[in-house]
Amino acid sequence: MRTFVVVIPTTDHLVGISDITVEDPLISSVICENNNLEALPISPKYNSFVKSPTGIIEKITGNSSFRIDLTNKIDQGESWQLSLAVAHTLHHNNYLQFSNKKNLVLNRINSSVIWASGKINSNLEVKPINFLNKKIDNSIIFFEQCIKNNIPINIVLSHHNENELRQILLKNKFLTKAVADKKINLVFIKTLSNFFKAINLSNILQLRNRSSIFF
Repeated sequence: MRTFVVVIPTTDHLVGISDITVEDPLISSVICENNNLEALPISPKYNSFVKSPTGIIEKITGNSSFRIDLTNKIDQGESWQLSLAVAHTLHHNNYLQFSNKKNLVLNRINSSVIWASGKINSNLEVKPINFLNKKIDNSIIFFEQCIKNNIPINIVLSHHNENELRQILLKNKFLTKAVADKKINLVFIKTLSNFFKAINLSNILQLRNRSSIFF
């Protein structure tokens, strides 16, 4: 069975997902770093992202509270939303492979990397991000390691970011060659469901309250 490693690019570093645990629905969702006891300051935003009616993860998984552990801190912003929505959906369907701080890809066999950055609204529409060039720069060494180990990479962004990424590619011979050689797959999407269709897993995104979701 194929599995996917989801990584979250930030302006400082790449972040992996080391654990996702369903919690009691009466408590708030939290994000922690490497199994530490202290919740990260971004946790209230994550809780709103999870819990219905503001959030979307409960609609995807049927669970309203989670603890998620990351390999490194995320301090601010909202561009983590696309990665975590993808990760929660994959985890709910047993397709997610966890990471640790020393090695984001723990099992190379039948694994693919999902590098995703974007904001998501309540209709699951994926919105553009800022600082794309910086996030790509911070990921180059990781991309090189993945290609060296024959691990496919999917770069997933809003379709609004396509022109910007194309311009970045023109200035980077390594990325240009990796895309030409089909080592890196570029996926530009309008909605979350577009991504799962692109990787032939459209059936795993089963939503509650479908009347409010547009595809």
